[in-house]
Amino acid sequence: MSSKEGIHVYVRVRPPISDDLNYATAVHASSSTTINLSDKKHDVTCEYENVFPETATQTDVFDAVQPLLNDVLNGFNGCIFAYGQTSAGKTHTMLGKNGGQYLMDYKYEWGLLPRAADYLFRELQQKEQAGIISFKVKCSFLQLYNECIYDLLNNSSPSIVNTNTNDDEDIGKRDVGLKIREVSHDSIAKKHRKSKQAPSNDNMEVYVSGLSEFRVHSASDVITLLTLGSNNRATRATAFNESSSRSHAILTLNFEIEMLQTDSNGATTIYRSKLNMVDLAGSEKMYTHNESDTQFNSS
Repeated sequence: MSSKEGIHVYVRVRPPISDDLNYATAVHASSSTTINLSDKKHDVTCEYENVFPETATQTDVFDAVQPLLNDVLNGFNGCIFAYGQTSAGKTHTMLGKNGGQYLMDYKYEWGLLPRAADYLFRELQQKEQAGIISFKVKCSFLQLYNECIYDLLNNSSPSIVNTNTNDDEDIGKRDVGLKIREVSHDSIAKKHRKSKQAPSNDNMEVYVSGLSEFRVHSASDVITLLTLGSNNRATRATAFNESSSRSHAILTLNFEIEMLQTDSNGATTIYRSKLNMVDLAGSEKMYTHNESDTQFNSS
């Protein structure tokens, strides 16, 4: 974000649910930057960049991370991820009500992912209409489950053009998970082919082979893919949550923003950046160890 620190840690305290009402409250948001953990044996105060109390809204959380989105529009890569125990409210914060499955019906409950898409496209479209920029955005959505990578959009709507270049090597392997690859950037690769030297790790780019990538033109396109992917995500009942997300889900937006005004030398500036938004699986033992109980909800 726009500060000296590369990583910011925010804490959100969720309101109590039915089971919590039988116990004394141990977590208190004592200020906008401090949180107090207290019980019969401990009394600890921790400080973070931002602390959201139980009364904080989805809008409050989004307003705090909005500077990161502005940095993404200026060519910086960004990542937002939610970490915590099962039923802590990660998916609600990242996606919204009902795990993001009915986003268009609960816009007022939108989490960070749909709000970020809405904000970014509004900013881009306003600048495009003013003749300042042109832009391209591509979207992918995957889950990491049982140490395997799955494409959450492989049954996506045909109304949005798929820009993925087919990888014949991995198309037949999706049932066992996609593969992570490394490749050097084009200019680096050409240089090293001529010199017959192996590229260094610093010049390598990591990607998921065979992962679908879709050209999106609006926030509505992103939300359509987000809803589809959320429905395809692995869930399972736990002691804290009847339909807990059991996989790590990563939505990636790739931006290419071209400035339409050239400099004194006639050169055009192009910003390329990536935004990763991650909803991590919760940590908690499941009701059953029978793997056949795992549900891959299909649209």
